[in-house]
Amino acid sequence: MKDTETTTNRFALGCVVILHLAKTINVEKEETDALKQAILALSSDKTTLESYGFVSREGFEGAFGG
Repeated sequence: MKDTETTTNRFALGCVVILHLAKTINVEKEETDALKQAILALSSDKTTLESYGFVSREGFEGAFGG
């Protein structure tokens, strides 16, 4: 977040790039599940996936194929 409390997509964009590269190199679902769980661990009641730059929870799940 910037000082003005507006959200950016910088974190989400980096995650999507890493996810794309991981799927290109290794198509094992278990490898991407670890990244998904790590990102979900960052979100809590005060911080949502939207604050990290994802459009919605559905968009986040769609990026991970499920």
